[in-house]
Amino acid sequence: MPQLKSAEKRMRQDAKKRLHNQEVSSSLRTHVKKIRGLVKEGKIEDAKKMLPIAQAAFDKAAKTRRIHANNASRSNSRLASLIAKATASKK
Repeated sequence: MPQLKSAEKRMRQDAKKRLHNQEVSSSLRTHVKKIRGLVKEGKIEDAKKMLPIAQAAFDKAAKTRRIHANNASRSNSRLASLIAKATASKK
């Protein structure tokens, strides 16, 4: 346990940050799972509507340094290509 007041405060701050980071990570994973599930079920239009929401969430997480910018870009690209492939194969 910390001995100094500043160390105690830092511990409290870290706990809050960790909780917030976990919430952000969880919501990002949820977005990805929802989109992949919709594509798997063949609901391409619903997945297309969800894509901008997920991309905005990834971009915001990257902007606030919750995830790396390249990670956000890669995730956005993979989701978009998944939907594009599903759209192409549906036609």
